[in-house]
Amino acid sequence: MKKSILFVVLVFSSLLSFSQTVEEIYDKMIQTSLGVKTGYCEISRSVKYMTDLDTNREIQNLFFQKINKDNIFPLKFAIKYYSRDTLRFENLYDGKKMRNVYYRDSTAKVFSYNDLKKDRDYYFDDLELPEFTKQKLSNSDSLKNEGYTLELLGEKNINNRVHYVVRVYSDSVLDIQVWDILRRENIFEIDKEDCIITNAKSIVTIYDKTTKDTIYQYTELSLVKYKLDIKLNSNIFEGNDIPKYFKIEKFSFKAEKEKEEKENKMLEIGEIAPDLDLTTIEGKKIKLSELKTKVILLDFFYRSCPPCMFALPILDSIYEEYKEKGIVIVGIDPMDSSMPIKEFKDFISKKGIKYDIAFLDRKIVFEQYKVRGYPTLYILGKDRNVEQVFSGYSEDMGNTLRKTIDGILEK
Repeated sequence: MKKSILFVVLVFSSLLSFSQTVEEIYDKMIQTSLGVKTGYCEISRSVKYMTDLDTNREIQNLFFQKINKDNIFPLKFAIKYYSRDTLRFENLYDGKKMRNVYYRDSTAKVFSYNDLKKDRDYYFDDLELPEFTKQKLSNSDSLKNEGYTLELLGEKNINNRVHYVVRVYSDSVLDIQVWDILRRENIFEIDKEDCIITNAKSIVTIYDKTTKDTIYQYTELSLVKYKLDIKLNSNIFEGNDIPKYFKIEKFSFKAEKEKEEKENKMLEIGEIAPDLDLTTIEGKKIKLSELKTKVILLDFFYRSCPPCMFALPILDSIYEEYKEKGIVIVGIDPMDSSMPIKEFKDFISKKGIKYDIAFLDRKIVFEQYKVRGYPTLYILGKDRNVEQVFSGYSEDMGNTLRKTIDGILEK
């Protein structure tokens, strides 16, 4: 009899747990998150990019305090980033200035309020923080108006606490020539008792129309531990514990821009391009200095770069058109060498690419060829001098490349 009563109670409690709609659960989480003012949390952050085989993980320790919405940033914060149990970097903002502390080389930079104001998005929007640190969040009605669907997947026990599992997704297809974005979704695990998201996974699923492959990438933030609405010492955000021997310099927006422009300057027209010893994915040896009678087009690309994928069929058509006229095209990929070679060769084959493809160390690509964005194309003359440089993708890329190549061949 007692067992029967217990069974009825469990069933009844289960029914009660689902009496709330997914919209009510989500909006209650939003209200709770917006009500949080201060806190500490230890975050496990996992990222898998589209072509990665493995997931990259790091641990963040975060203290935060929400401040005036009119401030540059909506909260004070102190974030420590750990990789493989080693403290790598610290980011602090006290409401007036920001400090970046680099433990690898014992240096720190101090950013003034005015400098931060000039490029606010660059310094803050890339931070991935839990929902309860934010001062503005979309409720269920707003999400629906944006084309998203909310779905309650059920309940889950995490560390002896019951969580709702809520999915927010959009199936609206975004056609970007080569890829269709099939689905954008967030899966939230919401603590049933305190209405806090303890795990948030953001997933983008993509369909490659040329290879017929479905690929995806995701970012996941998991709270290892957290304490909210606690009293915090303001010294936490001021970096007073930065070791005395660290070299601390004031950030200069102007100087940093000049440095960035200098570092991002690509090889100049007329400059002799560095020689390269390459081994293609088919095992063929290519040495640029031995191609003295050829005009060389180098395409620096990688698989999960949309503009790079747009450029591939254009480059292949140029290869077919000019291969008998002394033109050599080599695709150089510095990002995907960790992929199984068979899988990468299958990808190239599905793309229909017939010119040579080779992997190359990222450091060489960055330091010797000054590649900062993708795709980057260098056209080299018969003496390996740089004839033309192209960065990025445009719809007129094919015509522009053909005119440039024709001009070189006429010399």
